[in-house]
Amino acid sequence: MEKICGVFTPENPRRCVRQGKLTVLAILLYVSACVTQPPSPDLIIEEVKQGLVQLQQSDLPLSASELMQAQQLLNQAKYAQERKQIVVATRLAERARLIAQLALAKASLHQAEVLNDELRTRIDLLRLARQHSNGIRP
Repeated sequence: MEKICGVFTPENPRRCVRQGKLTVLAILLYVSACVTQPPSPDLIIEEVKQGLVQLQQSDLPLSASELMQAQQLLNQAKYAQERKQIVVATRLAERARLIAQLALAKASLHQAEVLNDELRTRIDLLRLARQHSNGIRP
C-alpha cells in the first residue's frame, strides 16, 4: 500500500523525508539566488565613470589605450542598459572596471619602479661618498 509523498509509507518511510529535504534545499537555493543577484549595472556604470574621471585627473602615467578601451566599454554598457539588456550592460561595465583597474595597477607599478631606481641611485651615491670620506678608492 504505497501512498503519495507527504504521507508515511510503510514500504519506504525515508523516501518522503528525502524528497522533503530536497524540496527545502531547492527552495533555499532559489531564495538565495534571488537575494544574491549581481549588482545593478547602474551602480557599476556610475562607479566606473567616477573612477575613470579620477584616473584621468591623477598624476599617474596612465596608458591612454587602456583608458580609451575602458571608456568605450563603459559607453557600450550604457547603450546596453538603455536597451534593457541588463546582463550585457553589467558584464560590459565590469569589464570596463577591470580594464581601468589594470591601467591603475600598471601605472602604480611604473611609479614604484621609478622610485626604486631613484633610491638605488641615491644609495650608490651614498656608498661612493662614504668610501671617499674613508679614503677608499672604488
